[in-house]
Amino acid sequence: MMHARLARVVYGATDPKTGACGSVVNLFAQEQLNHHTELVGGVMAESCGQMLKSFFSERREQLKQERLQRQAIAHAHANAHSIDDEAND
Repeated sequence: MMHARLARVVYGATDPKTGACGSVVNLFAQEQLNHHTELVGGVMAESCGQMLKSFFSERREQLKQERLQRQAIAHAHANAHSIDDEAND
């Protein structure tokens, strides 16, 4: 965004852990840079924050289900090899 020389960035929810637009640091306020971007934050902050929380909660659940599915497949695969090994003995 900085290299695109945006005149203004408007965002809703802040990120208290890693935010780079004023939450933790404000990269756009670095005087060493030759282009400065206006920041407008907190626009519909509550609904934006809830939307982000829901998205990442759903994403974590999706990844968990995918991981469990992979584990089940690996377990079934290991059991199939075990049964084949017993049959060959």
